[in-house]
Order: sequence, then C-alpha cells, then structure tokens
Amino acid sequence: MRCKPMGHMRRIGRTGLLMILAVLGGWFLIAGGLGAEVAGAAADSRTDSGMTDSSKQPVKPSGVDWEQYPVRYMINWQFYLGEEPGPGAKWTPLDEAAGKRLADYKGTLWLKRELPELPPRDPYMVLSEFKHAEVFLDGKSVYEFNMRNPDPYMNPAAALLPVRLSPDDAGKTVSIKLLWDRKPMPSYWNNLGDRFTIFKSFIAREWILLVYGVIFLISGTISLFMFLRRRQELLYFWFTILTYCAGTGMITLITALQWFFDGIYRLYYFRDALLTIGITANIGFYTVALGKEYQRTYRVLIGVMGTYSLVTVAAAFIHPGLYVSLLVQWLPYVMLALFSVMTYTLARYIRNHRTRETFWLGFGYVFLLIFGFLHVLLNYFAFLQDRLQWPRLLLELSPHMLPVGILLFLFSLAMVIFGRFSEVHRQLQRYARELAAKNEEMAVYDQLKDDFLRNTSHELRTPLHGIAGLTESLLDGAAGPVDGHMKGNLQLILDSSNRLLRLVNDILDLYHMMHRDLKLKPEPVDPRQAAGVVIAALTPLARRKGLATHVGIPENNGLAVHADPNRLEQILYNLIGNAIRYTVEGAVTVVAEPAPGGMVTIAVEDTGPGITPERMTTLFQPFAAAESSSGGGTGLGLSITKQLVEMQGGTFAIGPRPGGGTRASFTLPAALVSPEQSAAEGAAAAWTELASLAPEPAAVLPLAPAFDEGWNDAAAGSEPGSNAADAPNNAPVVTSPLPVTANARKTSVAPMDDTLHGQPTILLVDDEPINLQVLQHYLRGEPYRLLQAKDGQEALRLLAGGAKPNLILLDVMMPHLTGYEVCQRIREQWSPNELPIILLSARNRIVDMTQGFDAGANDYISKPFSQGELLARVHIQLKLAQFHHSLEEQVVLRTHELEEANRILAGSVRETAEALTEVSVLEERNRIAHEMHDVVGHTLTAAIVQLEAAKKLSDRDFGKSVERLDVSK
Repeated sequence: MRCKPMGHMRRIGRTGLLMILAVLGGWFLIAGGLGAEVAGAAADSRTDSGMTDSSKQPVKPSGVDWEQYPVRYMINWQFYLGEEPGPGAKWTPLDEAAGKRLADYKGTLWLKRELPELPPRDPYMVLSEFKHAEVFLDGKSVYEFNMRNPDPYMNPAAALLPVRLSPDDAGKTVSIKLLWDRKPMPSYWNNLGDRFTIFKSFIAREWILLVYGVIFLISGTISLFMFLRRRQELLYFWFTILTYCAGTGMITLITALQWFFDGIYRLYYFRDALLTIGITANIGFYTVALGKEYQRTYRVLIGVMGTYSLVTVAAAFIHPGLYVSLLVQWLPYVMLALFSVMTYTLARYIRNHRTRETFWLGFGYVFLLIFGFLHVLLNYFAFLQDRLQWPRLLLELSPHMLPVGILLFLFSLAMVIFGRFSEVHRQLQRYARELAAKNEEMAVYDQLKDDFLRNTSHELRTPLHGIAGLTESLLDGAAGPVDGHMKGNLQLILDSSNRLLRLVNDILDLYHMMHRDLKLKPEPVDPRQAAGVVIAALTPLARRKGLATHVGIPENNGLAVHADPNRLEQILYNLIGNAIRYTVEGAVTVVAEPAPGGMVTIAVEDTGPGITPERMTTLFQPFAAAESSSGGGTGLGLSITKQLVEMQGGTFAIGPRPGGGTRASFTLPAALVSPEQSAAEGAAAAWTELASLAPEPAAVLPLAPAFDEGWNDAAAGSEPGSNAADAPNNAPVVTSPLPVTANARKTSVAPMDDTLHGQPTILLVDDEPINLQVLQHYLRGEPYRLLQAKDGQEALRLLAGGAKPNLILLDVMMPHLTGYEVCQRIREQWSPNELPIILLSARNRIVDMTQGFDAGANDYISKPFSQGELLARVHIQLKLAQFHHSLEEQVVLRTHELEEANRILAGSVRETAEALTEVSVLEERNRIAHEMHDVVGHTLTAAIVQLEAAKKLSDRDFGKSVERLDVSK
C-alpha cells in the first residue's frame, strides 16, 4: 500500500521521533532517580580510570562513614607476577600504567592490600571480570573460583565473585591469586560493602534488563504462536528467533543472577553466540519483508551469516579460544560487510517503495545502527572518554544504548508484522464478504441442482414407467396372446426398464444420503421374513442362471433387528442381486446369527469368483463397480448399502468366503421386542388414540351396500365393462356416454344417481400420452368409465362443463398448471369426500407428498407404481366415496324420521298438558267446595261440577263424558 502524500511520511517520522524522545526521557529519569543513591556514592569513591596513582590519596581504614557511602571501591593495590611470593618478594603498586602492561602478561598474578574498616552487618567483597580467582586473608584461603579444575567455558566479563567477610577482618591483609591471560586490568573490578546494599546496587543497574528481556520473550512467544498457526508466514518465524535471542541476551546480562544460581556462568559463556544467530534472523526477516526484489542477494547473506553462526557455535564447544576470536576479532568485519549490503539494498528499496512498511523497516534499522554504534563507541573505546569529554547524560545512558536500540528495532519490526496482520485481516474480511456472496450464489446453484435432479428424475421415471407399464400390459395379454419368443423379448424390455428405474432410485438415494435428509423409520423386523421376500422376488433371475437360492435362517429363532423394513429389503436386494450377478454356478445363501454387543449379523454368501484385492480399495466408491466376466454395474449398490447400514447403527464388511466365493455381512442392532409384539402394541396404541378421539359412543348407522354390488351394474344406455380407453389414442378427450347434467358446478358433486347403480367414472389427467396409455391399460379390465384430459386446464374445463367423475387421477408435473394448483382449484368447490383426487408423481420426497396433501389430495402415488397398487388405491378411494355418500343418505333419512317423531311427540305433549290443566282446575274447585259446604252441599256441588265437566267433554270425547257421568252418580 503506497502512502499518498509525503506529508503522511513526515507525520509518521514525527511520531517515531516523539516516541524516541519519550523513551530517552524515561531512561534519563530512571538513571537520575532510582540509581541516585548508590550510583552517587560509587561515583564519589571511584577514580577516573579505576586505578591508583600518585595523585590519589589511599583509603584510610578508620573513619569510614558506611551510612553515607554504603558501597566502596578499594584502590591502592599492589601486584606480584609469578608463583606464590615468598617473604622477600617485591610487590609493585598497581597504577594505571601497570594495569595496561598486564595486557602482555600470561601467568599467575597476585594482588594484595590491607582491608579497611568493614560494614558492621554482613560485609562482602565482590570481584568481577576474573575467570580464575582465589582469595586469602592473612595467608589463609577463604574463597576459590575455577582454580583447581579450570573450566574453559567461562566468560570473564560476566563473572561475579562474592567473597564473604567478617567485621573482625578489618586490618587484615587480603591477597587475590589470579590466572592471567593477556588482558589489561579492568577499570572497576571490586566492590566492598554489606551484602544487601551491594545487591541493591546491582538491581538498581540491571532491573531494566529484566524488563527488556521479558518484553522480548513475550513478543517472541506471541510471534511463535502466530507462526504455528500460519506456517507459511516466515516473517513470524524470523521475528520469533530474533526476539528470543534478544530476550535471552538481555536476561543473561543480569550478573546479579549469580547470587542465586551456582554454575550459571556457563550460560554467560554461550550467550554471545546468540549475537550471530540474531543477525541471521535479522537478515531473514528483511529477506521476507522486502519480497522478491532482493531475494537472491539476501539468501546469499543468510547463507554466509548462517554458516558463520554454525561455526561459532561449534567453536564454543570445541575450541574456546577460537570461539572468542570469532566473536571479538572477526565478527565486526563480517557485520560491517553484511550491514553495508543491507544498508544499500534497504535504501534503494525505501526510495522505490514509499509505504508504511518500508518506513518502519528503515526506522528500526537506522536506530539499531545508531544505538549500536554509540554502544561500541562508549564501551569498547573507553580511552576516548577523557579526550572527548562525553556528556554526563550520555555516560549515564551508555549501559542502555544497546537495549534501547534493540527495543526500537524490534518495535519497528513488530509494526511491520502488525501492518501485515492488519492487511491480512482486511483481506480476510474482503474474502469473507466474497465467500458469503459465493455461498449465496452456490446456494442458488445448489437449489437449481436439486430442482434439476428432481425434474430429471421425473422425466426419466415417466418414460421408464410408461415402458414398464405397457410391457407389463402386453405380457398380461392386453393386445392379445403373446408367443414364447415375443414373451421373452417383452420380459427383457421389462427387466431393463426396471433396472433403469432402480438406477434412478439409487442415484436419488445417494443424493439424499449426501445431504443427510434420508428419513428412516426403524421398527422390529424379522430378518428371515425380509430375506424370504427378497429371495422370492429374485429367484426367477437366479433360476435363469442355474443358481440355487437359500434362506439359511431357521424358523422361530428369536432373531429380530431394529431397522427400517423397506431399507433392510433394499440392502438385501443389493447384496443378493450382486451375488446372483457375479456367480456363475452354485448357490446364494442368506444367513443370520447373534453378534456381541446386542447386534445381529446378517450375511449373504455366494460361490462366485470372489473379489480381487486391488478392487477392494475402490469397492465402496460410487460408480466404481468391480469388473467381472459376468457383467458389471454402476457401483452404487454397495456404496448405498454401506451407508444405509451405518445410518442404522451397524457395520458392513465384505471379504472372501471360506471355501471360495464372497461373503458380504452387516450388523444391525437387535430388537428388544419381537415384530409380533411390536405390531400388537402399535395396534393397541392406534385403538387407544381412536378411542380418545371419540370418547362418547355414537349411534350405529347401517352400512352402505357393498361396492361390487352397487357399482358393478351397467348404467342405462351402456354395456357392462365398456371402457373409454377403447377409443383411439389420438382422441383428445375420451368420455363415456354418461349424461352430463347442469348441476356439475354446484358446491358439491351431484348425488351421482346415475353412477351409484352404474360404472364409476374416473378422470385421467396427464400431459404425457404414454402415461395416459399406461393408465388405460392398467384400468382396462375394471368396471370403470374413463375420461381423459391432456393438462390441468382441460380438466378444469371438463369439470366446469358439467362432467361428474367419481375420482380424478392427477399428474403433478404438467405445463401451465401443476397438479397441486389444479387440486387447489377443485377444492374450492368440492371437498375431498365429495370428489377424491389421487396425485401421481415421480417425486417421492416427504416435502412433495406433504405439499400434495396440503393442496387437498386424498392420496399420493409415487412413480413407478404397479398395476396392483394403482387398482387397490383407486378401489379404496371409490369405496370411501361411496361410504360417504351412503352416510349422507342415512343421515338425511334419520333426520327426517327424527323430525316426524318430534312433531308427533310435540302434539301429544300439548294435549297432555291441556288435560292436566283441566284436571288441576277441577281439583281446585273441589277443594274450595269442600271447605265452603257440608257433606250434602259438597256432594251436590261436586255433582253439578261433574255434570258441567262432562258436558264440556262430550263435545270432544263422548266416551269420556259418559265415564264422568258414571263417576258423578
């Protein structure tokens, strides 16, 4: 990504400069604050060069203020060259000039002086930068390091030798024996003070190194994690190596660790080898960051520096002297050459590519060179300090020059990685959006593929169904007697069409399995019964090849599996069919036996040639049928079989049969109950559900007359058994002589007065003439009248014109109007009980059937179907329609009878009420008369009342009036 204006680069540069100033200011505060106490005291007691000379006054052993100066540097030492000095040995003052002359000496060096007054608590003398040392107090050895068994793996610059003293040792002579190897005396090599204060002074100087190290190691760990997730990104790999080298190097610069860990000095020895490895990682990082422009050049640099690193590491173990030479003498020249090439290539790359990434690459590289140069200048050229008079701030920050430079450098490289990561994140977001769009597009394509597959299967099934249906009709003698030769040819056509139909079904099953939408209905199944059904169906095929078929499962064996019965038969069809196809002579046997783990093993064994080992690898791959001299197949059977078995919780295996042949076996879970018990429980549950739907007993109505009795008679004006299918095939509509009334378009079908005692009328609706022909042949021998419609629109016109079919056979896939739409329009006027509709379709998915029933269909038949299935379903729908019509008539009759009975009952109740009213009036009069008159008067009054009542009653019923007169007597 190129930065648009140069002003953007300037803003980035100002940001980087402010960051550097902030870092430098922080370290200035650290140097001036946290280390003020210890560093100030040490500075007051330290000479310019750390050596004694004539201008410096010796430290007196008395009057030392340890509170004000807790850490002291001892001067006024004397030295002796040679083995152990005797009593008359000549000791020489150790001044600056003498210290420089030691650079030419190799051997034993002795140092001595008198100890000053010591701190009252836990005094220590700490020596540094010595590889071998032994300390004596008044001639007695009190400390030894690497003297008796010298260890070559030692870095003197990092050695820290703490010598424990006692406050009573003040005034004693301390002698130090050193093994010297041609180097000048260090400028600051001893400290005297109490243990806590000395350790505190080390921590004050070195704690920041621990912070650097932890930051670098955490950065390296994050980078390593990112590299492990994306191994193709070598930028993370090189950054991980670089940060681990820097972090380990920073931590091993902390000399205070030697207070706690013995033997850690060896780690300091191998520490400097990390420098060469880090330089190699640096070159590798820039190789990846700069891309292919300078790839060949940087690969050469990686090869050179990588080889140098390997030689250095090997020399560290083999030859310590060569190891030191490679690091101290030769490495600067190698670095000069490598960084010169890198500087040139990086400058050209930044000039040609002004991007954020190149800015950070150049920024980190430049500041690494600047701070690295200052570090070398201030530490390796100490003699320039007196001549150039370095600023105090620069001197205070000199220990931090290299860490700060490395920190800024790694920060810049981290910004490069962050930029790459951000770019990758943006790309991922873009790719995610593109992928989402592609997924939506693929979903559309997938739906189109599904539609294509369903429509293609329909188009394939339709002609195949027609071929199979017509062939079957011809074999049944629909066109007359068939001789033996023609019958064989027709049988061959029928077998071929059925084979193609099975292939279409296998392809659809495989598709449903791939999309995991194949529905299973497991239930207890008797494997012997299922095998018997399949064997019975395939026995004619086996006999034509001279093969015997056996079901080797004994009766009443108690074996039952929990599986989908239809899919179990499909599995057996595939396995037994394959066995018959590939077996030349012998037999095909089906066996079953219990298996461990609550399973049942079912196996199909044959005596064929078997399966070659090289074909076993592709045996279950779709469309990879094994080749055989007996013929081949598509290879879908075993693939579908294996998946069907696994979907039902079993396993499938195929292999050689003992004695020759092939044994294909599969396991299925054993059923917990027998199939008979399961069927009984299912029936009981069904009756319970029916009882819950009708909790109150209903009146029992007379049954309708038998279907065959009521509808087998010929209608007026037609002969029994006449069929519209006898009309020519080119007739667009074949109708019966049944009269068409004007009542056809009422909200319900007419009462079918002319069909209840005649032949039922069936309307055939299909856009394929061959399908209409197949339906005619299937229904030819039945007492039905047939009407034909070439599409849904013509069927609706027939119904609107007054046609009154008793049943409609309606195809689903038709032009203009689908079967679903035609069914919905018919249901707007006629209910399913009034006009049954059976949908015919090659679509056999649950969703298709559900859509058909939702449209108002009474039944749904999937193509291909047999003549028996079609006749059975047509018969039951006509029977149900007749029952419905009979029930309506019975309801009307019963309603009329109830109305008449209700009318008679209402009249009787009214008369009874009037009579009861008169009787109550008479009784009330009698009671009143009884109260008003005596016995005689009451009798007369009652007689008069009875006479009056009899007189009134005589007008309507003379007999009753006479009875009343008799009572009055």
